[in-house]
Amino acid sequence: MFSNPYLKSTISILVCLSLSSCATTPLADAGAVVKDTFASDDPCSNNARNWGIAIGTGAGLLLGKYLGDGKTGALVAGAAAGALLGGFIGADMDRKRCELFKIAQKYDLQLEISTLNANGEVIESGAKEVKESAVGMTVSLGEKNGQGHFESDSDQLTPKAKQYFAAIADTYNVQMAAAKIIDAKERNAYLQEAKQKKLLLIGHTDDSGESKYNAALSERRARAVAKLLKEHGITEDSLYFQGAGESLPKADNRNPEGRAQNRRVEIVEVTGDINFKKYLEARNPRHEFYRSIEPATVAAAPTKSTKATESNKPAHKTLINAANRKENIKENASMAAANPAIKAAVPSEKIPVNKPTSTVKQYDFGGQPLAAANAKVDLGKVLQEEAGFGLIGKAYADDAVVLGSCNRDRPRFAGAVKSLKDGKAYATTEYLTGLYNTSWHDTLNGNLVMLNRVAILSDSATPANPPEFKLYAAYDSQKNKSAKPDIQITPAVNTYRGSKGVLYRVFPQGAGGIQCMDVLFPSKGGLEAKVGKLIYKQQGEIFVADYKPKMIR
Repeated sequence: MFSNPYLKSTISILVCLSLSSCATTPLADAGAVVKDTFASDDPCSNNARNWGIAIGTGAGLLLGKYLGDGKTGALVAGAAAGALLGGFIGADMDRKRCELFKIAQKYDLQLEISTLNANGEVIESGAKEVKESAVGMTVSLGEKNGQGHFESDSDQLTPKAKQYFAAIADTYNVQMAAAKIIDAKERNAYLQEAKQKKLLLIGHTDDSGESKYNAALSERRARAVAKLLKEHGITEDSLYFQGAGESLPKADNRNPEGRAQNRRVEIVEVTGDINFKKYLEARNPRHEFYRSIEPATVAAAPTKSTKATESNKPAHKTLINAANRKENIKENASMAAANPAIKAAVPSEKIPVNKPTSTVKQYDFGGQPLAAANAKVDLGKVLQEEAGFGLIGKAYADDAVVLGSCNRDRPRFAGAVKSLKDGKAYATTEYLTGLYNTSWHDTLNGNLVMLNRVAILSDSATPANPPEFKLYAAYDSQKNKSAKPDIQITPAVNTYRGSKGVLYRVFPQGAGGIQCMDVLFPSKGGLEAKVGKLIYKQQGEIFVADYKPKMIR
């Protein structure tokens, strides 16, 4: 796989780059040579290997200069060693890219391959790779012609999927690849480098149906693929899986084409534990692809002789607006009608109905009637990237979920990254200052509203766990020191980061009439939230109250 031809290529590129022997080549021909060497459109080219050689050469030259006081012999030795290591890693990526492309052609798969740089960022093959060496690659396998990888509403792979995932497993099989390396030293070096590899299987869905269900199903599916890879020779210690559900869309969920692209399985290979953590922390959810929901319908105001009633079902159960519902149902039906063979691969969208099931007590938080202007929390500039944080995307529609009021949003569930060996979650980051299982409180119209166990991860700005929500009605700090809460629940939470802080969006499931809450916490620590809103239903109308909790020390 590497041996003499690989070494010859290394020497040729070293000569061309270091000794400028390409300088005598005509400009047009030189451009073609550079494109073929570093930016070929051929998926079976040696682009990654050649970039690895070039980057490794530069690093080796610097090392040789430092250790050898600038002597020619040390420079050459350092450059050769660096080129060998850099090209070695790149050559393995090139091999896999070529083999995966052939598998995609054979089985008619929707395949996309991207590169991971040293910052953990996913980049396309191109200019940026000149500056930053690759540490891994991502492979996305999406639906094609409506055909999915699994049986409908199941984690069982289709017969065809079992075949191509088995072929993909062979591509990542270290022992099979090592057997093709003739030179014993290169083979041992490859096996040593392969021990550092981590392989993550991620299941993705669109945003149709229940978010929690989507996350659970996508986790079972990711685990099923990971188990199949293990059965075909991939070391269990290197395998991880995650059910991302709808939380990491790559396309707009507002149209059928985008939703089809979001239903996919992703294979991420990274070299080294540090690089694996960087990748997980740098992942950037494309929140602009989230669909806003239809706020819960306001019930008619009750008469004086009746109590206010409301469903105890979460307000977010009304998942998407009516137009999108009809579109999804029509989309799935037309696909199945056009091709009965794919009927099982296209599940019908499950739309929960927000039916009243019980009477709940509602509270007055002293707010104002809800309006678009008084319900939003100003995040400041919504950023793409800053100091390693996985932040919010740049492009937003006017009705973007993140920038609107919380009653247009719903919880977006995602599973943790887990080890296939023991099922334990993979820990990645520390916590934001002051947001590590801390407690916050504010009193609204005499009602004490508390959030306990507030914990937000520092790099990804995501919730480490759901908080505890408590409501003490008509609370008197002198008389009610040992009072029991009128409401105590564990709500779901979304988090979004902007230049003014981290938006902590809470969904109390309609408890006490509360639809949702937005709290803007300072990202660098503080004893008081910057601003907040509490949206609630009372006497058949929707109100919003300012909620600005302080930390309990």
